[in-house]
Amino acid sequence: AHVGMKAWDQDTRNMSFDTNIAGINLRAAIDDLVDRSPPAETGLLVDVGDFHHADSSHNTTYSGTPLDVDTRQGKTFKSAAMIMTYAINRMLEKFKNVIVVVARGNHNTDMAQCQQKLLYFYYEKEQRVNVLPTEGFFHYIEWGKWLIGVNHGDKIKPQKLVNVMARDMAAAWGRTTHRMWCLGHFHHQNTLELDGCIVQKFAALTPPDSWHASQGYASGGAMEMIVFKKGGGTHSRLIHELPANVQEPDLRIA
Repeated sequence: AHVGMKAWDQDTRNMSFDTNIAGINLRAAIDDLVDRSPPAETGLLVDVGDFHHADSSHNTTYSGTPLDVDTRQGKTFKSAAMIMTYAINRMLEKFKNVIVVVARGNHNTDMAQCQQKLLYFYYEKEQRVNVLPTEGFFHYIEWGKWLIGVNHGDKIKPQKLVNVMARDMAAAWGRTTHRMWCLGHFHHQNTLELDGCIVQKFAALTPPDSWHASQGYASGGAMEMIVFKKGGGTHSRLIHELPANVQEPDLRIA
């Protein structure tokens, strides 16, 4: 989500972006997907990392790369928390139980842990919400014939991720017939079918910032909901897409 990022359309030739726009787009996407989803007992809310653009008030990533930011870190953290609680509460209106996974990204390696702790204590007395721990970088959920892994995707190549799942979850791998890694980081949709496991890179609603635009990076904004069948396979996929960004040339000569 990169909440807290600042982008100016005149600079990037893409959509402008700030904390307020992030909140509007994310809430609209959640409303759309929850409203269109079929009935299901369990909803899985997956943050694939980098929900916050900066990792601290130094306005950098975890590793220290400078970033274009919109506002103070405290306000950013509050806005991100309000967006996540909005998403969870909307899902509770549709699903009997909600599981939350907060992955650590390369932008928000420490902030992700703060987000997870906040949500854990906020919903501590809500028996219908299960906020999974965010201590490491790999998360696994077994449901029926599915084994689902979550990782930001910035450090390990897809084939290696499949090997990590088979090694770490050997027993669960044997019990399941369908397996998937859910990744962020790349900001565009891509699916790889590898030996025994699908590796899914998910799109993002975030436009490029100044640096990424200068390198020619851009992607269509989207959020996706996958409906799984407990016996294996997928029931359906629902996608919320932002309108295509249209830019005009500097000069049109008649």
